[in-house]
Amino acid sequence: MRVLLCGGGTGGHVMPLSAIADELKEHDSDNKLIFVGQRGDKFASNLAGNPSIDRAKMIMAGKFRRYAGVPWWRQILDIPTLLLNIRDALLVIIGFFQSLVIVASEKPDIVFIKGGFVGVPVGFAAGLLGKKIITHDSDAYPGLANRIIGHWVSIHTVGMPPEYYNYDKSKTVRVGIPVADVFQKVDARQQHELKRKLGFNENMTLLLVTGGSQGAKNVNDIITNSAKEILSLDNIEIAHVAGSSNYDEVIDKIDNTLDKNERGNYHIFPYIKGNMHEYSGAADIIISRGGSAIAEFAAQQKPVIIIPNPMLAGDHQSINAKIYNEAKATMVVDEEKAKKQPQLVVGKIKELLDSPQLRQRLAGNLCKFFKTDATKEIVKIIENTNNRKENNEDPKTP
Repeated sequence: MRVLLCGGGTGGHVMPLSAIADELKEHDSDNKLIFVGQRGDKFASNLAGNPSIDRAKMIMAGKFRRYAGVPWWRQILDIPTLLLNIRDALLVIIGFFQSLVIVASEKPDIVFIKGGFVGVPVGFAAGLLGKKIITHDSDAYPGLANRIIGHWVSIHTVGMPPEYYNYDKSKTVRVGIPVADVFQKVDARQQHELKRKLGFNENMTLLLVTGGSQGAKNVNDIITNSAKEILSLDNIEIAHVAGSSNYDEVIDKIDNTLDKNERGNYHIFPYIKGNMHEYSGAADIIISRGGSAIAEFAAQQKPVIIIPNPMLAGDHQSINAKIYNEAKATMVVDEEKAKKQPQLVVGKIKELLDSPQLRQRLAGNLCKFFKTDATKEIVKIIENTNNRKENNEDPKTP
């Protein structure tokens, strides 16, 4: 079976493809996997080096910039953004012709599109050439790229309950969010070993702060503004993944805010590559955005405080966070409120520190919320869709 895998733009659109590629190869080493990513995308470049990928192709692709909570007329009058959107529309056209060549020459049996605007030219080309397309959405609000190509899609696999999606329900299957096998439940002994390995104090509570694959300036500001208050809590140290572009700013702010003793318990990283599962495994509490990384923390059964980004398209992280909160699976802090009152985050951390039972309950509920076999389910759907195609059966039936 030949499978074309496509995704780009963020780690959440690319890294799940790595888990799917590994599972496809494990099922059948003769499967041929072609990855199509966006030229210049660092996440795509990382996936291209996965040994499970037989060939990687990079194409031109743009993005459509739009912002939640900003009136459409104001976005139209934002001339620099408008010009970038026009430029990127031309890149999508170029990418479409590149995709036509790739799909025609590679002859994939199945095209799997995880998300990101690189999926638009690939999806158009695959649809035009009659290929069977399967998509995946991690967020409760489906991505624009997957919605654009939805007419040609045989099956929509999704991470949240199907009622949150405006897809044809007969073609929509909840599978969860695929995560790498390295994200597994960590017991107390393993957690202590990870703390020692990574240079943390195994007798202290470790708070991991991460803004996602690209960092998050507002989360950085909220945490650094409350750093003294957090470190004044009982027996705690912080591992803060600031993002490469924000790293120097966070270093300067913390160096100017904390005294020498406090600074020894505040560890700052620009980006963690390759072993994020060890840092999250070592953590006792995690502060995160509301993207697909939550599924990884769920697999490790970690208590999570979510600060969703309200400016992303469709405000999808806030929708995700609301669903988790209703399931009593996470704590949620509003970004705008936390920017004005950083002590709101401090209060949530203290609440978790004071109650091991609450930490355990949240972690257990988060694990229950997510399906833990998403990768296997997606691979099964890919294989079944290919088998139905070969037998001339209806591929739209999951």
